[in-house]
Amino acid sequence: MSGLDKGMKFGSGNPNGSTCLLIGDSNDQQRVILKEAHDSQSFNAEVNALDGYLRGHPSFRQLVNIIPNQKIMIFEYLADNLHNVLYTRPRRKLEEEEVKQVTRVVLKGLATMHEKSVAHT
Repeated sequence: MSGLDKGMKFGSGNPNGSTCLLIGDSNDQQRVILKEAHDSQSFNAEVNALDGYLRGHPSFRQLVNIIPNQKIMIFEYLADNLHNVLYTRPRRKLEEEEVKQVTRVVLKGLATMHEKSVAHT
């Protein structure tokens, strides 16, 4: 993780942790998402889910590494997200097939969580 600096903070309103973007120096352009859990129970539960039944699931950002003694999870950086797709593209309206694809991915993710009795709030 050398050469990485904390970038934009995404949020701390979640009772389970804070999330920020880490950006590598100008030479490597490495980017990851860093999430710090507020307590060990939240950290362990999330790591167990991400490293277990959510590993490789196309609806979830994947866990790259963890720093257990600091309750930090390191996630892959995704260059695009639904907010950008909807609000920052020149063509704001999604085509019907794009809407179907996004809906399918979201519903598959929710179904996976609900099968494990996990609710996303």
